[in-house]
Amino acid sequence: MTIHLCTLFTEKRKIVMNPITYKLNLNGSSASTYYPAVTSLTDTVVAHAERSITPIAKKYRIFLIGYALEEPRSVEEYTYELLNLGILWRAYGSTALAVNVAPFHFMARLGEWRKTHPRWKPFIDVLRGMILSFFLVPVPVRRTEYAPRTLNDLGRLVTWLEATGDFREDAFRYIRWLGYLGTKPPEYFDAMMHNVLEFADWFEKESERRMSVFTPNVDCFVSASTSRYRWREDRFSC
Repeated sequence: MTIHLCTLFTEKRKIVMNPITYKLNLNGSSASTYYPAVTSLTDTVVAHAERSITPIAKKYRIFLIGYALEEPRSVEEYTYELLNLGILWRAYGSTALAVNVAPFHFMARLGEWRKTHPRWKPFIDVLRGMILSFFLVPVPVRRTEYAPRTLNDLGRLVTWLEATGDFREDAFRYIRWLGYLGTKPPEYFDAMMHNVLEFADWFEKESERRMSVFTPNVDCFVSASTSRYRWREDRFSC
């Protein structure tokens, strides 16, 4: 059924409504299906992280407290930031490194103007979409199979994330991670990124195995909509 819907949506476009990308109430209410499943996955992730990236998160939290850089949050939140970092690197690392010249600061400023000047939002969105496609996506977006070679590589990803406008909060968090890693030797950075990417890869497989039943048509939507969203400023969030 999923393949049939995808074929119709992609090639013939005869379906009035787009395929449903996710559905949380399979065979019952979401309270009896999705929430127990995601709770179970969360418990598994936290337990697995204790043997992998949580020790890194704990050291980072101590660093933040020592330098009073922010009101300390829970260890689980910093663990999540590491997981998210691994996922973002796999998704966009090679794309960010392929960018040689781009108006990063101007794009970030456009994101601010978009919020403070709502009347100009349609114009700004069109301009951001064009700049994003011309400068921030010089190569086809594909999975990054290698780890960042240096802290500078990771810094380029963070700069790219902020410029897109869709990952500004993520970029804000990782600026402090860059500061933390700048106090460590290169060997620590290499070992940390190895653990982070290994954990992200495990999470990708585990979440696919246990949660993909709730997102049956995501791949179909992405493949069918890539060209349609090419010039839009919200292409990554969509």
